[in-house]
Amino acid sequence: MKDKKYHARQIVKKSLLIVLCLSPFLIPAIIFSPWIFLLTIVVMLAISYLWKHRKLSIPVFFIISFIFGCVGIYSWLNEKPKITFNFDADKLVEVFKKNEVRAEDLYVGKWMFVSGKIDLIGSDIFGDPYVTLKGGDGFMNHVQCVFDKKDRSKIGNMRKGEYLTVAGICSGTIFGGVIVKKCSTFP
Repeated sequence: MKDKKYHARQIVKKSLLIVLCLSPFLIPAIIFSPWIFLLTIVVMLAISYLWKHRKLSIPVFFIISFIFGCVGIYSWLNEKPKITFNFDADKLVEVFKKNEVRAEDLYVGKWMFVSGKIDLIGSDIFGDPYVTLKGGDGFMNHVQCVFDKKDRSKIGNMRKGEYLTVAGICSGTIFGGVIVKKCSTFP
């Protein structure tokens, strides 16, 4: 009877060690990818079974842990954005004009689609290309869509007056316009 209790305690200790070793890698998987999380749980159960029957060595355990950690982190870093809002440029500018504080609380840091006619094409002080979309009259009258430097050739082929839809992250207002960063174009 004592041997069974001792053996059960050893299994629990080893299982806790497995969970403890994999927990830093499980956090991104839990948050960002339910499939990776489920797969990791299945592998942890398999590792626990192999460990229990002494068919798994410690180096192999850490190699498997490292591989699943890398898969979890990779899936976390390559997560596709969830675009939750869709605005015409003039509507987005109007929302910020009506109540900038409320608009910032609702939209800053969120992915969105923004559509409108190109008003200006240029580069900011960091050399990042941008396109402004006409968004109304008066002081706040445009949406500035900032792209990555690698998109310079794509931006160079655009023309004033063309209709454009971009996806990006809203980052508030500056100098009379709403700023949308990390933009990419959509047909």
